[in-house]
Amino acid sequence: MIKTVFRLASRAFIGVLPKPADCSAILMLHRVGIRDPTRIPANQNMVITTLELDTFIGDCKRRGWTFISLDDLIEAIKKRISLKKTLILTFDDGYLDNFSKAAPVLVAHEVPFAVYVSTGFIESGEIPWWYKLEAILASSRKLRVPGESVLSVRSLREKQRAFMLIRQKIMASGNEAENCKNWLNLNAVAPSIEQARLFMNWDEVRQLANLPNAIVGAHTHSHPVLSRLSDSDVFDEIRRSKVILEDHIGRQVRHFAYPFGGAAEASQREFRQVSDLCFDSAVTTKMGALNRGTIDRYSLPRCFYGPALTLNSLQNQLSYAIFAELIKRAFTSC
Repeated sequence: MIKTVFRLASRAFIGVLPKPADCSAILMLHRVGIRDPTRIPANQNMVITTLELDTFIGDCKRRGWTFISLDDLIEAIKKRISLKKTLILTFDDGYLDNFSKAAPVLVAHEVPFAVYVSTGFIESGEIPWWYKLEAILASSRKLRVPGESVLSVRSLREKQRAFMLIRQKIMASGNEAENCKNWLNLNAVAPSIEQARLFMNWDEVRQLANLPNAIVGAHTHSHPVLSRLSDSDVFDEIRRSKVILEDHIGRQVRHFAYPFGGAAEASQREFRQVSDLCFDSAVTTKMGALNRGTIDRYSLPRCFYGPALTLNSLQNQLSYAIFAELIKRAFTSC
């Protein structure tokens, strides 16, 4: 209810807000491929098609928007240059389809992009917990989850509800999270053919890094919830991914993305550690526009790029984000 009122209020004030076209934004993507409506939306919402990507880029260019690289963005921030109608494309995790499906579209359009790689996924071939969980749910009709009664997971809706419940437990701290992770590993089923190799290998990472319009960034080693770790473990996760990547691609890794980068998962401690490790930038998963004022390049906001995103819907996201920031500033200054 509060969110609905907030959105309606933001629309009412659109006329007095900075226009989205006066902004720049970083877009957060994950996978490019074919969506399956029979599978759990929580994971399918991370997938866009090559046609959607191609259409979005073409529409943006026709309407006067420019795509720039993360390096260009950081240079503009350092020089306090205001960017307008500017977008930056970023992909999280290092999925194989970033290289095989997204890169050819982006190269054809001469659009810069960045891929943040979780090095542990590349080295071990480990299936992330969110796909392990989906596989368990797909093969089950009932589940006994730690701390819960037996869950019915017969329908897609029930599977989605169970997925979000278990996700919340995994993201929590303490024994509940550990118990749930242990349960997940004990109940893990064999991955499908589609999941047999989710991530790039090192040769593909190197090829990607050598593309003229691509940047490879770090995304920790094991993709943990950083706020749940000790200071030393956070530092090790970030530093380890940077060192491994630099060793494999033969160049400095200057950009970082926080896994689960919401306000509860990444804050001042994590921002300081990324700065201490001499990165040029770090992106969160907090929604926001890069519109004006001082921008902290170690806590950059992004807009989620999901299925069927259009330039109009993106501009609505930006308007909402601008309004939210103004309200936040008003309350903090009281």
